[in-house]
Amino acid sequence: KGQDWELPEAIQGALAVGSYARGNLFGPRVAYCFECNFEKPALVHHCRSCARCSWFMDHHCLFIGRCIGISNYRCFIQFLISAQLLITMLSIIALRRLCVGESLGLWEVARLVAFSSPVLYFARVSISHLRFSCIKLAKGWPSEVLLNKFMDVAMYAQEIEQRHGMAARHGAPALPGLQSLLDANKRIVWPQGGLRGLFGGEGLVAGLAVVFGEPPSWRWLIPLKAGSLEKALHPSTVRTDACEAWASLAEALETHHRVMGQLMKLQELEKLQHMMEADQGPGP
Repeated sequence: KGQDWELPEAIQGALAVGSYARGNLFGPRVAYCFECNFEKPALVHHCRSCARCSWFMDHHCLFIGRCIGISNYRCFIQFLISAQLLITMLSIIALRRLCVGESLGLWEVARLVAFSSPVLYFARVSISHLRFSCIKLAKGWPSEVLLNKFMDVAMYAQEIEQRHGMAARHGAPALPGLQSLLDANKRIVWPQGGLRGLFGGEGLVAGLAVVFGEPPSWRWLIPLKAGSLEKALHPSTVRTDACEAWASLAEALETHHRVMGQLMKLQELEKLQHMMEADQGPGP
């Protein structure tokens, strides 16, 4: 629906950095998905595995066979936590069987090992996903795809900073607007590390509230309840300070590109002037 595509102004300003992505460009405007044949809002990503578009797409989960987005991220977190509880319970039962009662024969031990191997593998994968999801949400990123897009721009800005820093150490004059870029690079990073996300407040609980669609309460325990896109896009869930930091980076990159374009034009004019002087030759 058209009204669902309206993004808060702070988010639109932050998405302006997508014009300087080295990979696929992105931005606040509505694009068109040629795979699904419909208009695709800014925070929607197309999954080739599912052949469909998803709001706030995080990743394609092989365990459940579909994409994880804002509508089912809540269920995905509950699934990972439930899996850890189940694996813990099975581990306790298995250890009790090994330590208490009659000794096991070779066939029983082989069956226990065969049963434990896939369970331990699933435990390792699920706890890795749960840990990474908690880190992303605590930093303000409910979507891994969105995080990767902004990370690409941040790495580009840092490369510009490093390149001009090396030039300054060799005596080159500082470019106009370079200090704004340096300040913006600092603003988009949390003091404890990691890029500043656009959604949620401080900490993990605020990030979970974005994907769960409601403040912390006993209702978080209700299974199979979808997340809310409307609440995820509500201005109250948007980190205005983080969005302003990314918007300042977009302005700094725009200034840098404009200055570099002017310098290239001056260099071309100087080169053309030297060529014209060389063609004229020495005067009489």
